[in-house]
Amino acid sequence: MRIRVDHYVHFEDDPTTAAAIARIEALLNQVIIKEDRQMADLARLQTEVAENGDAIASATTLLEGLSQALRDAATDPAAVTALADQLDAQTNALAAAVAANTPADPNAGGGTGGTGEGEPPTE
Repeated sequence: MRIRVDHYVHFEDDPTTAAAIARIEALLNQVIIKEDRQMADLARLQTEVAENGDAIASATTLLEGLSQALRDAATDPAAVTALADQLDAQTNALAAAVAANTPADPNAGGGTGGTGEGEPPTE
């Protein structure tokens, strides 16, 4: 013998319940939008960190090469002067690049939408 029990739940059209569900859906959509923005910000930050790592590695290689070149040219005053001039030029270029990519206000330029005072982004 088999017994089958089916249970159905029916809701009448209740305006209060429909309004509450609509609010929940709207809030859920806002959460999804904010999550998408945060993921895009995270991806951008990961790219910037990788680029900074590449720049640091390049600067390290440059400085190590200049150090060795100075050691190699220690007995030739003209070569030392030329290397010092090259070092000055490269130092100025590096300083200009850092200055060009550094916001005047440390809280500016983050692109996160926050207030810049340690507060989370506002939406």
